[in-house]
Amino acid sequence: MFDSRVGLFEDPPNRDALALIKGVQAFITETGSLEYLFPLYKYISTPAWKRFSAAQDTVYAVGKKFIHKKIEQLKHEMDENGNLNVEGKNTGIQSC
Repeated sequence: MFDSRVGLFEDPPNRDALALIKGVQAFITETGSLEYLFPLYKYISTPAWKRFSAAQDTVYAVGKKFIHKKIEQLKHEMDENGNLNVEGKNTGIQSC
């Protein structure tokens, strides 16, 4: 994700990686239960809806960490003119 390793194969596995995997798994599981059962969650907050919502929040939070990490990495790779340098080559890409 965003040209970085999540860290699932480290010993012990990265906490964010585990949270991401569990969040995606819950997201998929609860999508199925919300999709095929009577849509009661539209009227009251069911346990399945709460698990689905929590899974969405987890995936979003972990993804946001990776995005901010990549943004910081790109900021450090900019030269004094605001151009992005990749492997010693000036790409001509300027920051926004």
